[in-house]
Amino acid sequence: MIPYLPGLRDLIVLLVIVVLALLALTVSPQLPLLALSILLAYIVYTRREWILELLYGERVLLLHPALVEFVEVKGRRDHAVIRQAKKTLYAASLRVNDYDPPQNLGRAAERFIASLHNPSTRVSIAARLQEGGYYYYVTMYSEDKHVLREAIASTHRQLLANGVYVQAADPAEFLPHESRLFGLCAPRFTLLAAGILVAVALTHAPLLALAAIPLLPLIPFDLKVARGGETVVVEPLVELEYRSTLADEAAAASAVRVVSTLSMTVPEGAMLLASLAPADIALLEAQARRAMEVLDAARAGVGRLAHEFKAMRIFTLWRRLQEGAAPFHVSLASTPDLARELMKAGFTPKHRSRISALRVLGVLPSYPDIYISHQLAPLSPYAFLRPRTRRTPKAVYLGHGLRKDEEVWLELDLLENVHGLIVGPMGSGKSTTARTLALRALKHGYTPIIIDPSGEYRLWAKAGFEVVDLWDRQLDISRVSPDDLRRAFDYISPLTDYEFLVLKRALEAGKSLWELNMGKLELIKPYFSRATLRVEDLLDSGKPFILCLGSTSSGRYVPIPVEYQRFAVSVMLAMMRDHVIAKGVQEPKWLLIVDEAHLFARPPHREREAEVVTLARMLRKFGLAVILITHDWRDVDETYIRHCGWKLALSHSSPEYVQDTAFYMSLTPAELTWFQRGLRGRAVLRRGFEPHNVLLEIEPEEYAKPEVYSQLA
Repeated sequence: MIPYLPGLRDLIVLLVIVVLALLALTVSPQLPLLALSILLAYIVYTRREWILELLYGERVLLLHPALVEFVEVKGRRDHAVIRQAKKTLYAASLRVNDYDPPQNLGRAAERFIASLHNPSTRVSIAARLQEGGYYYYVTMYSEDKHVLREAIASTHRQLLANGVYVQAADPAEFLPHESRLFGLCAPRFTLLAAGILVAVALTHAPLLALAAIPLLPLIPFDLKVARGGETVVVEPLVELEYRSTLADEAAAASAVRVVSTLSMTVPEGAMLLASLAPADIALLEAQARRAMEVLDAARAGVGRLAHEFKAMRIFTLWRRLQEGAAPFHVSLASTPDLARELMKAGFTPKHRSRISALRVLGVLPSYPDIYISHQLAPLSPYAFLRPRTRRTPKAVYLGHGLRKDEEVWLELDLLENVHGLIVGPMGSGKSTTARTLALRALKHGYTPIIIDPSGEYRLWAKAGFEVVDLWDRQLDISRVSPDDLRRAFDYISPLTDYEFLVLKRALEAGKSLWELNMGKLELIKPYFSRATLRVEDLLDSGKPFILCLGSTSSGRYVPIPVEYQRFAVSVMLAMMRDHVIAKGVQEPKWLLIVDEAHLFARPPHREREAEVVTLARMLRKFGLAVILITHDWRDVDETYIRHCGWKLALSHSSPEYVQDTAFYMSLTPAELTWFQRGLRGRAVLRRGFEPHNVLLEIEPEEYAKPEVYSQLA
């Protein structure tokens, strides 16, 4: 090995230029032109694929013809056979479905990449943004079918040990399978070179022949493309260069988070592909020895700064390799939209090419620079996939995700804030979802309490719920504080200071409110004077119940006027607050489901926030979970939207509703496309402890389905 000498390459280039200049002056003035033609020929040769693609388009794939066949085993596609001119490759795919949330993101991402290092196989990974979210594939290639099966099984076990859950996938989901037969065409560069030579012969101008020299390296490839044949067809991708300096877990975790954010801002169809070939450790070891020479020269004061930085990078990678990192040769490519976003994460787009697509798909070998697994952490599934919800002991099942086998759970026992919000216009399935949530929560030990202004939940008396008509079994409003009572009156007719003082003295003295000569009490007397209901008794009974804000004494359900409904709910929430605070801190026990929440989620006159919002903010640790159900985001106080622990938005095609949902749920472009189709049953779940959405289709409980529920009448 030649020892490190700073500036040696620059000195050699300078000597070559001087020699050529002297020859041009003493031998022939045409020599510089010849040298320039040879230099152009070299440049053309190194860019031959790009040049041919500019002229021939997808016919350039004939430079590396390949055919892909899929082999079925037991009725499903098991693996692919890639037939090339001189060899045959076998390929099998895995799809990453889920992963355990990692405690150390950088380490988990690095371990995933390291688990793909297998000396006998090449690997391609692909993250493709489809309807609603990314799909992540790992495809392995080998010239031996048995070696491939062993590698797939080994990788499967390693990923499972690392908390990454995969399953065998159809190779056609990842590999190109459309082939095309191309006929003969004119070899354009060859004809151009021949035309130049003919012109030389006719004009006797030998200098003109120099123009044909840059075309000579293209002729064999030009003839191959013009000859035609059959090959697989792929769309062009943007080749990427990634000059990463990541060498520790913290930096790797940061890079994963950046790519995770950027990857969700692109439209549906975006894709990132990478081809990983195991690198020989001896190559990196040789580079490390060279780096030591550079650093030694730097200590002696004869090194160059650029060489020192490069040497330090190589030496750092070598040390990581000694600690267990895995080395790879890597080729990267992506769709143009994603390439533009990844520029912000250190990826440099080069040219767009179909040959680049073949390389990253693993069909063609590639041997670029060496990377270690720490540097490749942003290519792991942690940057693209979102972890599934968990079936914790108290989790409530909602439905399935984008895939039928993906269960979606509402983990009430993991939420620091258990209060929720369900939003959806008429016909979107709000009531069905609320009934489903209540029934399933009941099975997990929660006690549902439903505030029902319209009486639509009354049929659940046959499903084990106690129905309480608040006009027939009236609340004892004397059990609340004067301040709470004054606040409730703000919904009907605000009390003056004198009226409040009279009311307060009566309550403190234990007098009956109905003995007072106060006109505002006469307004509420028909609905609250026959006090027989204690909210505390209902809560302590442990039975699910429905508080209907109306009466059935006339034989049909008649709702209380809206302002008195608000008064009743205000008083009732105050009673619940006092009771659960007296019980002390405890796990969520009661689920207070407020239907038609637009009636109660706005503050009364002179108040800054509604009682239900205050209740949610105060009682998240006292066993009471508040769930508001409403038609529109604007029906609910902004404070509640910000502070609730989870939000569930039901799909609908209303433009204004979709726009508001995109804002409050931070929908990505792909999620927005999925959501705005307005298919009944689709929903987006966002939980406070996760910075991303879960797309799902609600699977209603049998009794909650409209057609079954209506039969209870």
